[in-house]
Amino acid sequence: QLANAVGLGWMPSLDSSRVPPLLPAGRSCLQDLQKAAGVTPQGPADRVYAFGACDTVGLYDAALRATHGNPDVAGVLASVAALRTGFAGATSYGERTDYSAGRRTGPAQGRIFAWSTACTCFDYTGSPVSLTN
Repeated sequence: QLANAVGLGWMPSLDSSRVPPLLPAGRSCLQDLQKAAGVTPQGPADRVYAFGACDTVGLYDAALRATHGNPDVAGVLASVAALRTGFAGATSYGERTDYSAGRRTGPAQGRIFAWSTACTCFDYTGSPVSLTN
């Protein structure tokens, strides 16, 4: 049954059984967790939770900086939209996000993943695809 499993994903730590290389936002997140709390994620599932927390706090921090600390919902949402593609999300494929035009989901690109008989694992296939069109 796995031989026919295919999906479109944007979270490398969940989509592929291979451990993806750390990119700058992911590296920074893991360094912050280690420094602040002595926490070191042990595997891909741990990274997903860690990256999600870092992205949530980081995005809100960026929005609050833009509003000069004003937590008013309309201002925060406008600040997030103004970031457009300027926020690197550790959770997202290639750390690429896009919050322009009122998008609230964030990930800007993804890839098809499928069961690979070569590694007997899930792995990405093909090239990245835009999730913003």
